[in-house]
Amino acid sequence: MVAKRERGVVTLLTAVVLMLAVFGISYFTSEVVIHEKQLVANDYRAAQALNSAIAGMDQAVAYLDNNNSPLLAASSAFTSSGRFSYTMTGSSSNAIVSIVSEGWSEDEAVKRVITQTFGQMPANPLINNAPTVPVIALGSADLTGNIKIYNNYNKLTVWTGQPVANWGSGNTYINIDGNPNQLSSTKNGRGPDVVENDLNLATLGEDGLVANYFAEPFSTWQSLEDQYNPGGANAGGTPSPTDCTDGGVIHYSGALDLPGGTYGVNKQCILIVDGPLTLNGNVTFNGMILARSVPDGNANVTVNGALIATGHMGGDPGDPSKKLNGNVSIVYTPIDADIPNPLDGFVGFGFVTSSWKDW
Repeated sequence: MVAKRERGVVTLLTAVVLMLAVFGISYFTSEVVIHEKQLVANDYRAAQALNSAIAGMDQAVAYLDNNNSPLLAASSAFTSSGRFSYTMTGSSSNAIVSIVSEGWSEDEAVKRVITQTFGQMPANPLINNAPTVPVIALGSADLTGNIKIYNNYNKLTVWTGQPVANWGSGNTYINIDGNPNQLSSTKNGRGPDVVENDLNLATLGEDGLVANYFAEPFSTWQSLEDQYNPGGANAGGTPSPTDCTDGGVIHYSGALDLPGGTYGVNKQCILIVDGPLTLNGNVTFNGMILARSVPDGNANVTVNGALIATGHMGGDPGDPSKKLNGNVSIVYTPIDADIPNPLDGFVGFGFVTSSWKDW
């Protein structure tokens, strides 16, 4: 009898222990599940808040790209997963802009803050590869006038894809053994500084020649109406020296008789003529001229830079009356390759490396 009672007590105790164990496991499991749900919910809210903050940063950057000045002091909006608010601060020139974007979860229980600094970027340069030869022609050259060509930076003065048909009384000058302006080529004999009938140049073609020096082909400029962009402003009519006093880019479509005067007084000028260029009158041009051809002229012209033709330079094989006469001096001067490309439009912003913070 006693043994049966003892066995009953043991059974009862075992059942109680098992029940307590099951209860403990169930309680622990429920706590784990609840905790995990909280963690998942917190992560979800944190992701919502971060996404909202990123949306605010994206909107702020889009504003910068379209409205770089003045800066927008603050802005806020709702997203599909919460809301954001951002502020901008920058220097008086807006060269450096800091953006702080705050984002909230949908229930606004969690907030995330991200910051990033942006710097103003210059437009892509117009010139890919500045020329180092003062006279370049894809076609032939007819140098019948009193033309003087100087290059004291390297040993090339004239580079053509077809023959130099006539020379006239022209001379070329280069640096020899450290002595500048030394006579090299005349009508009676051509030195190594004159390279004609270059098949490598001839096979480039117009697009290849232009692409070698410029970021934009002629076809891009052709899509524009007659315009020029001195200092970024557009104007119509025939170019004049005042259009490029402080540098910039002049584009002109059609045949151009370049008016007299000094171009690029304070900074080099780039002239792109989508047609034949005639040089008449007294012209001083500081910079680079690119034209489809320079068939004729009777002028006192000085180009301090480079003169490039995608056709013929002086003369026209189809018109014997075309001659480049007068006193023409082309003095190679290194071209400023940092001239912004006016077709790039707005000068945008780029992020400053290591400036992102999301804590």
